[in-house]
Amino acid sequence: MINSPTKAYFLGLLFADGNVALDPEGKRSPAIRVELSEEDQEILVFFKQELNSDSALRYDKRNERPHGTYSFAVRSQQLANDLAKFNIIPNKTYTVTNIIFPDLYLIDFLRGYIDGDGSIFYSNNSWHVNITGHTKSVIEQFQ
Repeated sequence: MINSPTKAYFLGLLFADGNVALDPEGKRSPAIRVELSEEDQEILVFFKQELNSDSALRYDKRNERPHGTYSFAVRSQQLANDLAKFNIIPNKTYTVTNIIFPDLYLIDFLRGYIDGDGSIFYSNNSWHVNITGHTKSVIEQFQ
């Protein structure tokens, strides 16, 4: 249940930058994972605390990139079921054509989404909000 600004924020972040992966052998619960740049490590630490998880953050530094990334993953059938109600499902990037979010916490959902797949910047005496995504119909919902 999304009943707080914090939960709505993380829902937006997961929709933008998270994934749900099923165990190919069907022996383990689905993995819910999010990966962010190392500058955003504190977001993952907070997410881990909110889930009361003992799963570790993992660091990855690829040679071709100037900065590394941190990822956090947790296995939970219940969490995967709850996220599916909001269209956060396996392969969502290529299959989901609309976002389901709680109207009451739209701003918080957008903050999470922008932290994952967007930016806010100042240029030419104006503030700009940039939101990216794979599916045009998903992006059009933000209008």
